[in-house]
Amino acid sequence: MEANAMNNQSDPRNLHQLAADPGTDYETLRDIAYRHPELRAVVAQNPHTYSGLLEWLGSLGDPAVDQALAQRRAYGQQGAGRFPPVSQAASGTAALDQASRQQGNRSGESDGSSQSRVGLVLGILIAIALVLVVISIVVFKGIFPSRPVDPSPAPAPQSSAQSTEPESTGAAEEQSEAEPEQAQSDEQPIVYPAPAGAVQAGEIMAPSGNIACTLSDETVSCVIVDDDYAAAGVESCGDRLTNLVATAEGASRECVESAQGGGQALEYGKFATSGDVACQSTQNGMSCWNVKSGASFALARQGWMVGEQGPIGEDQFRW
Repeated sequence: MEANAMNNQSDPRNLHQLAADPGTDYETLRDIAYRHPELRAVVAQNPHTYSGLLEWLGSLGDPAVDQALAQRRAYGQQGAGRFPPVSQAASGTAALDQASRQQGNRSGESDGSSQSRVGLVLGILIAIALVLVVISIVVFKGIFPSRPVDPSPAPAPQSSAQSTEPESTGAAEEQSEAEPEQAQSDEQPIVYPAPAGAVQAGEIMAPSGNIACTLSDETVSCVIVDDDYAAAGVESCGDRLTNLVATAEGASRECVESAQGGGQALEYGKFATSGDVACQSTQNGMSCWNVKSGASFALARQGWMVGEQGPIGEDQFRW
């Protein structure tokens, strides 16, 4: 390109085209600006003109060049290169040599910068690899932990059997002692006990024979044969019989087809108990409850009710 430019310097039209062509190299633009003052304004408007040459053109004080530079700044154009300003006293050859040296230095700096970046990337990759190795070692040790070696020799089979038997017996004794303690700790305390004079009975009846109750472990149930619930506006089982039940979980009513149980008649004012339940017979109805949970009920011909605060006294009946 430089040889062609030098050959075309005799033709002003070719020089003008070279001065305005963005593809013209830096050296040719520099030579045209230095040797042909009439084309300096054209070189100043060339988008490929480097900054150093633009600064040199701006220092000449040429009005046409200054106007071209002003237009260039207005359009936001800047030179692609960054060569140092050219002195008016320097010869064309010296200026071109200086530009070549600057360009070579810039290439060297770019190579050094690229090498630095490559070194930095390699350093980061090595650091990441080391971290991954450490993590792999930690995970491997966590999955396959080393088992400690027992330095003591293994005992003989006979002595092992003899020493193991007493230990097993001791463990069994400790377990048998712990079971009652655990049972006692899990056992719910009695909160609403039956009176001391309560009779032990699994089945009882009201003196009228209209109410029959069954007492077993933690459950008590009483069924009434004849009732006036419908006439009194109390929830009724209709053609079936009303049966009340109290357990450790609570008290409820259910409807049954027939009455079960019987047993001895419990006089009015007397108490009966069995397991965790108890009942009291009164002239106005039967009252039964769970002595631990407090789930309770009362029933009579005129009505029935359930509770959760222990025995329902006769003065609490709703009928």
